Order: sequence, then C-alpha cells, then structure tokens
Amino acid sequence: MKFFTHFITLFLIFYTNHYLNSQVQTSIIRGRVVDKETKIALKKATVELLGFSPARTVELDPENGQFEFLDVPLGRYRVQARSEFYESSTYNNLSVVAGREVFITIETREKMDVGRKDPFKESDLINPKNMGQNPVALKKEIILMENTIGEQPFDADKLNRFSGGRNDVARLAASYAGIANSNDSRNDIVVRGASPLGLQWLVEGIPVQNPNHVAAIGTTSGFFPILNVNVIDNSDFRMGCFSAQYANATAGIFDIKFKQTNVSKASLTAQLSINGAELMIESPFAKKRGSVVIAARYSLLRFMAFVPQVFGFGAVALPTTKDLNYKLFYRYKSAEYSLFGFYGDSYYEGLASQQDTNSVFLQDTDADTRWANKNVLLGAKLRYFFNNKTYMRLSVGSNITYADVAKQFYQYQNDSAVASYKGLISTNTQITYSANGFINHKFSNRANMRLGFLYQRANYAMYELENRYNFFPSTRYDFIGDTDFAQFYAQSEYKISSKLNFQLGLVGLYYSLNKEFNIEPRVNLTYFIKDKHQINFAYTIQHQTITPRLAFLQLSSFDAISGTTQTDHSNQQLPSLGNHYAMAEYIYQITDAWQLKLSPYYKHWFRLPVQANAASGYSFYNADGDLSYSNPDFALVSTGTAQNYGVDFTLNHFFRKGFQLLASTSYFQSTYKGSDGIKRNSRFNRNVISKLLLAKEWTISQRRKNTFFISSTFTYANGEHYTPIDANQSQIFANEVFSGDFYSAQTPYYLRWDAKIGFRFNGKRSNHYFYFDVMNLSNQMNVFTYRYDISEQQIKPIYQYRRLLEFFYRFQF
Repeated sequence: MKFFTHFITLFLIFYTNHYLNSQVQTSIIRGRVVDKETKIALKKATVELLGFSPARTVELDPENGQFEFLDVPLGRYRVQARSEFYESSTYNNLSVVAGREVFITIETREKMDVGRKDPFKESDLINPKNMGQNPVALKKEIILMENTIGEQPFDADKLNRFSGGRNDVARLAASYAGIANSNDSRNDIVVRGASPLGLQWLVEGIPVQNPNHVAAIGTTSGFFPILNVNVIDNSDFRMGCFSAQYANATAGIFDIKFKQTNVSKASLTAQLSINGAELMIESPFAKKRGSVVIAARYSLLRFMAFVPQVFGFGAVALPTTKDLNYKLFYRYKSAEYSLFGFYGDSYYEGLASQQDTNSVFLQDTDADTRWANKNVLLGAKLRYFFNNKTYMRLSVGSNITYADVAKQFYQYQNDSAVASYKGLISTNTQITYSANGFINHKFSNRANMRLGFLYQRANYAMYELENRYNFFPSTRYDFIGDTDFAQFYAQSEYKISSKLNFQLGLVGLYYSLNKEFNIEPRVNLTYFIKDKHQINFAYTIQHQTITPRLAFLQLSSFDAISGTTQTDHSNQQLPSLGNHYAMAEYIYQITDAWQLKLSPYYKHWFRLPVQANAASGYSFYNADGDLSYSNPDFALVSTGTAQNYGVDFTLNHFFRKGFQLLASTSYFQSTYKGSDGIKRNSRFNRNVISKLLLAKEWTISQRRKNTFFISSTFTYANGEHYTPIDANQSQIFANEVFSGDFYSAQTPYYLRWDAKIGFRFNGKRSNHYFYFDVMNLSNQMNVFTYRYDISEQQIKPIYQYRRLLEFFYRFQF
C-alpha cells in the first residue's frame, strides 16, 4: 500500500501545481423541461442555474422547448425549472467537466386547482418578475421525483461515487436498505430475504435474461457485468410493490435505460478498470437530430491472474470477457426512434490443480471446468406523440443467450488423482423475441392512464448429461421447444387532492407452457401529511414463471421389470410461484438534503415448488444465483409456502456540497415450509443488515475545478443459513452428502469495509478521472459456505473475497 500512497501524493502535487494558475475552464449545459406524465416538452418555463449571484436564468425556446447555458465554469450544479402551472423541479448533482457538453431532461408535475384545462395555451406565459420559488412545492416535488414507493433511482455518477460497486449496477443496488449480496464473487442480490431468481432485468423496455458474463441460463447474476455504466442513463431499481407495467418478477426490477447523448460535437472516452480496457464514442448525426453512443470493452483479468497478491483474486484461472453496448437515437417531428443493444462474450477455464478455497470462482475442486457464454440483445424503440396529452411507446427486440459448460472430474486415492471421467456436458441456448408497448393519456392535471402489453416468445434448445458419481449417466435436459408469455395491463393515477394521490392497476398474465392465466391487482396510495411528511401504502399480488432450469429439468428412472428407462417431464406443469406483497413508507424530508425513511413490509409466498410424494424440507424458495441447490432429483409439487416481513430504516443525506451519507438498518424474518410442513429459516434469513456509506468531494483548484474525493462503505450482516454436511456419509460415498436438517446452521456474521480514493483533473479540452478502491480493507475472513473436500476428506470453509484492489482510469475529450 505504500507504493500507492506515494504515487497518489506525487500525482496530486504535480497536477495541482500545474493547474493552479490556469485560466477558468467552461462548458455548456443544454436540456429541456417535460411534463412527467406525457413527456411533452413545456413551451414556457424559467430555468435557473443555482448558486450564482446575480442569478443565471434562461427561458425555454418556444420552438423546441430547450434551454442552454453557455460558459458554465466546471464543477457540480443544481438546475431548477419553474413554471406558473407546474411544480418547481430541481436536477441535482450535475457534473460539468472539461471536454464534455451536458444535456439533461427535467421532469415536472402539473399543479392542481389552478383553473386551467390545456397545459399549453399561449396565455400560459411566465412573468419572471412575479414568479417566486414556492419552497413547499419544491419539497413535495423532491419527494415525488426521488421516492416513489420502493423505487431507487441511480445513474453513472452514483455508480462511481461509492466504494465497492465495481461499476456494476447490481452491486450498487446492494448498498440499499434491506438488500444483501450473497456472494462477493458474483453480483447476486438478495432483496428483503428473497432469492436472487426473483429479479427481472429490463433494457429499454425489453426483458433480458441475464446481462452478465459467466452466467447460467435461467439465472439473474454472474461474475462480471455486460452492461456498461458509461452507456447507462438515469435508471431505476424497484424493490417495492410494482406498478402494473412491471410483472413476472417477485423480488426486484432493474429498469435500465441507455443514454441519448444530444451532444453537438463528437467526444471520446477511454477507460481502464477491473472490468477491462474500453473505448466509448459519442457523436451527433443527421444535422444533430440524432446521436450515437458505442462502448466496447475487453477484459484484463488474465493479466491480473499473474499478480494475485496485488489484486486479491486468489486464483490463477480467470475468465476472458468482451462486450459491446450501443444506442442510436433520432428525433423527427412527433416521433423518436432508437436502436440499442449489447453483445457479451466470456470464457472461463479452471483446472482442478488451480482451484483454491479462497478462489473468486467457487467451482468443484476435483474437476477441470470449461465455461463459454454468449449474450446478445438487439432492440428498437419508437416513441410517438399524438398530441400534448397522448403518446405511445413500443419496444421490440430479441435476446439470445448461449451457455456451454463441461466438467472433467478426477477420482482420488491417497490424495492423488488416479482417474478422470466426464462428469458434465451442458449446452443451452435461449432465444427470446419481445414486444413491449403502451399508450399513455393525460385526461387532466388530476388524472392519467396507461394501457399496455408485453409479449414474449422464447425458443429453447437445452441438453445436459450429468455423470457426477461416475455410476449412471443421467440426461438432465433434452428439450427443444418454445413458450409464449403475455401480459396486458391498465394503470391509472388520480390526484384526489394536492395532498392525496391514488394509483390503481390491473394485470393479466398468460403462460403457454402450462396454459396458466393469473390476474394481479396493483394499489398505491400517497398522502402528504404536511409539507415535509409523506406516507405511502401499497399492495400487490405478484407472480413469476418457473425458471427454465427447473421447468425443463427431466427425471429419469430405470424400471427393472420392463427394462426401460422412464422419463418424468412433470416440472413443465408447475404453475407460477407468487406472493401477496403489502408495504408502507413513511418519509420525513428534514431539509432539502436530509431525509429519513421508515419502510415496513410483509410478503406471503405461495405455490413454491417442494418435494412431492415425501415429507421433506426442500423448497425452491432457497435457490441461489448459480442454481447449485435448485436441480432436485425428485418430483416436485407447488404446495410450498413462505413468508418474509421486516422493516428498513434509512437516513439519507443526498449529495450536496460535495458530501453524501447513506445509513440503513434492516430487521427482517424470512421463513418457509417444505412438504413436511415444518417452519424453517430460509437460506437468506440474515435477520439484520446494517450499512453506512460515506462520500466526500473537495475542490483542489478553484479555476479548473479539479477534485479529490474519498468514499467508504461499511457493511454488517448476520450469516446465511445452510444445510450441514454429513462428514461420515460424505467419506463413505466420496462425495458431498448433506444432512436432512435443512438450513439448521448459520455462517458467522459478515463484516466488510471498502474504501475508495480518487481524483478528477480538467484540462483545456479533456478531463482525467481515476481512483483506487480497496474492498474488504480489513482483510476480514467472511465465510461463504462450507464444502466437503474429497481429496482431504474433511469439511472446509469457503471464504468470500479477502482484500481486493480495484483500479479505474478514464480519459474523456
């Protein structure tokens, strides 16, 4: 660590001295103000760049509804939009750096009871002299914009700010209250005690199976992200009761949006990080009516494998990954057109001789593993504005995923490998075609309604031969076919008064594999008690189809009488699992910067797959991100139940004046019942999760606005529950054998401290941004689980990451 300390000190001294006497550097801020419901640009509003004296204000251009601030000194700003008939709205934490133009969209809600019907009459002109700020409306708008029930907005700036995030949106979500990352090496996230398989990813409205490298079909996580944060625009993670447009998920929704750059000149970004070396190009085209952003990345992990003592991976074999993210945007008259997508390719090879109990990849220690993945998304989106009150959006696309896994197992005698055999051959392909559309109509400043649909056709080609014990090879998957999934929904919003807002939705779901139809209600009530206090109540029923890894799993049994092998495909008839979800939120907006939130919730799960024809403690409710426990060798029936309830406490100081704090504590209980009817702790029942995130930024050059920043993250959680290993039986069968006492043991508590230090330097036409992020700074030995080591014939702990160093450098011009 001394080397990095000296390097950072010398680098800081050099750049500070070099830029102290430089001239003031400026850039440009452009943007538009739109109605939150209709997305129509306002014709008249006053936009102010806060923090200047005298005030810097501009009016919207009535022709295109856009504003422009020229010669803006570099730094962080807040931009506020005010209009006579709309609530004041503020865009926070806008970073202006050298060599980059900024384009933002400010969404605002129409005021009530102001005596007008058409929001775009020529008489609705602003008189700047009589405008005023209306602080009450501003505080309400901050609450509405940033705190829809269970919704957590994020952007690339937030992803870069906190330590331990590794430029991964899933790992960022793990910083929120009530969410845990169950495996440091993967980006699985456990939302309020529910399995990571309950997540759904959406990219520009298109459902994506799993946008991660080294990932299995039917899961939601992997080791490294395919999604590039430099391409991601303002997006949302939803962990509450979903509105009607979101379905087929029971834990959380990642609603990812790619940026439309709206730049007036081309720019280039070069970046180096733990995720790889990358290059991004942003440029306008078609007389600035359109823009394009393309980011390509190639991993450097093979290089890191040679210096594990520096980077902390603890493994010789690491995957090779490469990916591409892109979006083309074009606006013409009343329509906006987009082409978007990504391409991800990864390959991993781990030899038995290279496996280590502290490895980042917790593979079988007695096998050579080869894993190849490809993941492609091709999409197109149209947004068309019929008039000032009605618009439609249609997204179509295809997601292609491919996974090829092979394992060569070794047999040991006296700690030496004496023979080998093919233990696993798995080839799986899934091609999904999707269409997602809706039409949105605003009836008045009180009422808004959305009608929409989602249709998906999935084609599968799945084959897997398992021979784990080298006795009787078993064909676990041999399926070629397709399924259809359809969702139809209606979502309405009615503002009963300026303090009371009511949302009601209804969803219909159809799944062709088992000809299943479900109806889901959506209810959400928001009440402003006073200017600074808000209460939300919500209730939904949520369903999710069974993952294809379980649905197409086939069971084979040999009939000695007939001499034939019987194959059981009954999993295909398993219905969707579901839950009743009720939650509330109390929000106290202490000041513009400080906020306190209290979030109690309750979930009752039903139709969970459990073992049929026997009393057992197995439940699919405990399946994890790599599906290590979700391929049972027995028939299933959907009679299992579970419940999780708890409360999240969050104290948030939004990023203001270079400082941010996020402190949270979650208390919850997550239990389930298998086919034996016994109530047990679920695997993810940690009971307590506490987090503290701190970030501070200092300006070290007043002219160039160069910055130095630090951030730190502290996480404490009780351990996960696990099923103990029967050492005697494991020794007899020379393989890991679990006891029948499901999830009766618990790993020790989890404690992790991450710390980041970095700089941003602005040149004349470019900027440099770099940091070092040390994860698990205290080198805590957190136990992930326990495993039976066949060669040593003993149970050994498998540890999470030890100390891990991440580096990051970005150059933009």
